[in-house]
Amino acid sequence: MLTRDPLHTAAASPDGALLITTIPIMNTDDELKDHPDNWAECLMTAYVKRMIYQTKGFPRPLNRNAAPTYDISPVAGKGAGMVATRRIEVGETICDERPLLVIPAIMTPLTTPDLSFMKTATREQIVQAKLAEFEKTMIMMVERMPQENQDAYKTLHNCHKHDGSGPLTGIMRTNGFGLADHIRDKGMYRSSCLSSSSK
Repeated sequence: MLTRDPLHTAAASPDGALLITTIPIMNTDDELKDHPDNWAECLMTAYVKRMIYQTKGFPRPLNRNAAPTYDISPVAGKGAGMVATRRIEVGETICDERPLLVIPAIMTPLTTPDLSFMKTATREQIVQAKLAEFEKTMIMMVERMPQENQDAYKTLHNCHKHDGSGPLTGIMRTNGFGLADHIRDKGMYRSSCLSSSSK
């Protein structure tokens, strides 16, 4: 059976090679109903992918609370937010889910933009050209998702509609948050999840 991105792709790639992959690895015909813990579409280096798969106990099942700790509800003047539904004890897990997307914090497109105009372009124009090019990478990643995840991702809020970000990049810039870990490859990553993102 074909996998979305075989682990040997990372094994055969140099440390700094960027890969579009799934974590954990899924087959192209897998469906969410068969994987209740979901999976993340990722743009990461081969080094980070190898380190993740060498982590003891990976992938672990998600920790689901018997009694939910929150609800996604409208908050006056703020849109939707996570609202506690009961008392939450110190150290208690509030939410444990896989992100929909993981990308490098410094958004590096997989395609090479035409920057021949840079000598006469303003800084803002250069940033917008790079954002437009990164949108092509985001399209590739989102189109790999199951339809349910695509729909869920596209419902997230986007406050970057007027700065040159494409719609998918704008959603990530609005909802993404940094991931810190012991696995480092000279950079950090950001992710976008459903329950912890604004809608």
